[in-house]
Amino acid sequence: MNLLDNRLDTCWSEGVAGSGKGEWVELVMKPGYEVYWIGIANGYLKNTDTFKNNHLIKFLQVELTYDGGKIDSKIIQLPKKPLTKFNNNNIWDVVDIIRDLGNPGNPGQDIEKIKLKILDVYPTAKDEDACISEVYVMGAPVEVK
Repeated sequence: MNLLDNRLDTCWSEGVAGSGKGEWVELVMKPGYEVYWIGIANGYLKNTDTFKNNHLIKFLQVELTYDGGKIDSKIIQLPKKPLTKFNNNNIWDVVDIIRDLGNPGNPGQDIEKIKLKILDVYPTAKDEDACISEVYVMGAPVEVK
């Protein structure tokens, strides 16, 4: 999956007609991990043309499904950033960090799935694809006491 390949010149695209509103992607986590934050490289960052010709995600719903079925959801507004020069060795200029997720009311409980749903986009005049170049998940093993 291009979302987790550690490359900014590939992307996940919702691939349907229209802006992509309502489309989603789900990450299935390895058992035994809690999540602290998620990083999103918003847009298709391959080059200037792919960046400016594809939609950026404006509002993203992040849904966490915990072991046992409990679900927490948060709506995030991602900023509309201009494309700056970057390379794969210095990605943090193009990554938006979504904090205050993880297990705020559920410390020590692992997360089974992360669902990212497009609620709105920053449209472009050319293509109608909403894209994410990369997702980074920061967490740690659940501590068993």
